[in-house]
Amino acid sequence: QRRFVVFGILNFVLLPFTLLFMIMYFFLKNAEEFHKKGDYLGPRKWSPRALWKFREFNELPHIFERRVNGSYRPANEYEQQFPVPVMTVVAKCTAFVAGSMAAVLLLLTLVDEELLLHIHLLDRNLLWYIAVFSGILAISRAFIPTPEQSVLSPDRAMRKLVAYTHYMPKRWRGRFNTYDVRDEFLELYQFKVVLFLQEILGAVTTPLVLLFTLPRRAHDIVEFVRRVSISDDNLGSVCGYALFNMRKFGNAKYGAPVHASKLWRSRQGKMEKSLLSFQANNPEWSATKDGVELLQQLTRFQAEQSAAIAGRPMGMSMGMGMGMGMGMGMGM
Repeated sequence: QRRFVVFGILNFVLLPFTLLFMIMYFFLKNAEEFHKKGDYLGPRKWSPRALWKFREFNELPHIFERRVNGSYRPANEYEQQFPVPVMTVVAKCTAFVAGSMAAVLLLLTLVDEELLLHIHLLDRNLLWYIAVFSGILAISRAFIPTPEQSVLSPDRAMRKLVAYTHYMPKRWRGRFNTYDVRDEFLELYQFKVVLFLQEILGAVTTPLVLLFTLPRRAHDIVEFVRRVSISDDNLGSVCGYALFNMRKFGNAKYGAPVHASKLWRSRQGKMEKSLLSFQANNPEWSATKDGVELLQQLTRFQAEQSAAIAGRPMGMSMGMGMGMGMGMGMGM
């Protein structure tokens, strides 16, 4: 508790310098990208909360980064499955007006380039208006879908996305075409500018959390760490989930041979998915007896599903194949 308070005071004292550094770093890092692409809201990125959910136990940074980088294209594809007709019409109209005004002002430079500097409107020269209309045009284009984005298939886009993120809550299943799932997805996948504003807000509220909230929860934090820690002769005290301890943390719904108490299980079968990914990325690694049993059980399940698909008509087989892929994606 004392350490939380001390770090809270330090964060409060250093807050002005932290905010100044964050603002300068953000604009220096992204100014070239904003100028080059004209996307002033910035591309969408996974939020820190999303990355925390996607990161698996014992996953090395470069492997996780490769997964995340591969997820951006299907994530953008899924986000584009929900066009807003009214917003599209407004964006097209705004882009037309802003583009027309910018074009007229640019044509004036062919007559006399000094006109942009010497003619003033509302105490602003015409060069300032070119910059404003160009910015409005760039923002409007971000809300106008291209012809390729007009083909809607939320299920297919989500299947591609889950293959990289390994994340699909139960409440999403079978509801990929609903706005509820879309809204929850966009909470994890936000514009870079929005994420920056959230970071600014987080820097302001961090001293308050350290001073008033965390000291009261210090006992719960220590108790959680004690509960999930396992002592290993070779590694010392480590997180039990990272050791893939199926006996203590297993979830039979995701293939574990033991169904542990809800108090101990990881959410959404995260430990079981982590075991599969770790085995896939490290084929020479030998899993424990319980881990081998989980892998064998999933292999049998996959073989049974493949055999069932093989005995069905082609149209039905394709549907079953998609369903099996989704199921295996959720389980893995």
